[in-house]
Amino acid sequence: MKGLGIIKKASTLVTSAGVGTIVSYGVKFVTPIATLNPVMKVCVYAGSFVLSSMIADKSSQYVEEQIDDISESVKNFLDGINENEEEEITENNESHNDFQLFKEKILKECVNAHTNINEDDENGES
Repeated sequence: MKGLGIIKKASTLVTSAGVGTIVSYGVKFVTPIATLNPVMKVCVYAGSFVLSSMIADKSSQYVEEQIDDISESVKNFLDGINENEEEEITENNESHNDFQLFKEKILKECVNAHTNINEDDENGES
């Protein structure tokens, strides 16, 4: 499914960027950067980057799994509809075949009855 792959990539990109930005701002909000020495500032920025990346990665995996689940559910639903249509077609064909057999049986009985009447007339029987 080409379209599904595009949707997954776009959703993953949007989710990753959004979650990464939120986590980065959250870290900046709760961390007193101005009071830290230069070494600690580097550590906080590195930690913020790693934390943002990890959470964004897990969020992206979650979104992909949800898209896969929805896709599978839709596929199963559509397969169920197709199976029901095939069953209806089979049932209709079976009903049609039963009707055809019934018609042929009646037709044979009518022909046999007509033949018997003609034979009786030829033999002089009433």
